[in-house]
Amino acid sequence: MVAELHSLAVTQCVYGIEYPDGVLDQIRLAVVDAFFAIPRGGLEIGGVLFGRYRDGLLRIEAFRMLACEHAAGPSFTLSEADHVRLRDLLSSAATEGLQPVGWFRSRTRSEISLCDADAALHDAYFPEPWQAMLVLRPEITRPTRAAFFARVDGLLCMRASEFVVEPWGRSTESPAPDPVPERHPEGQVGKLPHDLPQVAEPKFLTTALAPRTFSRALWVSALFVGLTGAGLAAHQYLEVKTPVQESLSLEALDRGGQLQLSWNHGARPVRTALQAKLEITDGPVRFSTDLEAAQLQRGSFYYARQTGRVDIHLAVIEPDGRSTDEYASYVGPLPVSKIEPHVKLDPAGFESGSKP
Repeated sequence: MVAELHSLAVTQCVYGIEYPDGVLDQIRLAVVDAFFAIPRGGLEIGGVLFGRYRDGLLRIEAFRMLACEHAAGPSFTLSEADHVRLRDLLSSAATEGLQPVGWFRSRTRSEISLCDADAALHDAYFPEPWQAMLVLRPEITRPTRAAFFARVDGLLCMRASEFVVEPWGRSTESPAPDPVPERHPEGQVGKLPHDLPQVAEPKFLTTALAPRTFSRALWVSALFVGLTGAGLAAHQYLEVKTPVQESLSLEALDRGGQLQLSWNHGARPVRTALQAKLEITDGPVRFSTDLEAAQLQRGSFYYARQTGRVDIHLAVIEPDGRSTDEYASYVGPLPVSKIEPHVKLDPAGFESGSKP
């Protein structure tokens, strides 16, 4: 699939920005994966954008992740060792003929914005007037948003227009399954194999009619053997045709007014799933969200309950269109302190910071 090029006009910027949606989707996947890595908003990550600038147009063609040791916590704040790694990354890329056109970072605990440290890093490593900065904001209930920041009159503009980073190649048709799992560079998510081994069709055992010269005892013995064989064949046939559906082991546990929803992330439907839908009925309120494969395979989701009864429905969609559904309910006393009904918690167990 060929990635479509998109052009974007940055607020008050004299040049345009062009990028293939495939590259931005790879960055989005890396950002979302880090977002669900740890509780309380996950990890913030960043990296360098590569491409070219020509005739008033900045084109992004590739990126490389910057390994951050997060010495100051989960935010993307570089330590001295991280600065050394950034200089090495830029140096090695230059020897390969790659031109840095800017950098990117995720922001998971606030809205899309720049801080003084961002501006200082941009001035230190990306001093060209056409080099830009990309900030991405992942969320649990809404698509990932992003914005480009560029220099205006030599200074990094602190405001920018936001846009949604759409998944690349989204289609209503199911993709063709891969025969084997693929390995991808850092920042990409490979497909899981979902071809199942073919089971041979069962063969029924047949019995020939006994010759009339058989004695009654021999005739009875032959009939018994034939019926036994037919019974075994029928049992084998039913076993092959009606396989036992693997359980998702959906559970709901109360954690001080917050429900921890968990399921078996090693179950075959979860391992091979393309997506899933989670529905929560909390008294009169009904909450529904789609889970991507990476979120589903983490095996947990947190929700701030408002009533004493919560019903949960998890539907896992497999590549061939089959749906594995499981239900669970929680019944218990009302939470001691009610949390705002419209604030949902992310799968790591903390508020996403957005309201539907």
